[in-house]
Amino acid sequence: MTVQLLSENVLQVSGVRPPNHLPISQSYGAKWHAKERPSGAFRRTFQLPDSVRVGDVRAIDVDGVLIIKVPKRSFLRNIPIY
Repeated sequence: MTVQLLSENVLQVSGVRPPNHLPISQSYGAKWHAKERPSGAFRRTFQLPDSVRVGDVRAIDVDGVLIIKVPKRSFLRNIPIY
């Protein structure tokens, strides 16, 4: 699986699921709740908002689940009190 920033604010996730792919959790009697593609190549592109800190985007794989962390910049605002 590949996670990459294509430009300043475009994130792409792509990969290939081999045919007859059986996850470990399914071998213990678990069931799929949702499955996007049965097999083959996939690609998803996401437009990130301008408020994202692009240099701090991180992706990790935890037990077969892809976790992508996209931190936002903090904006300080002055809110008038009347």
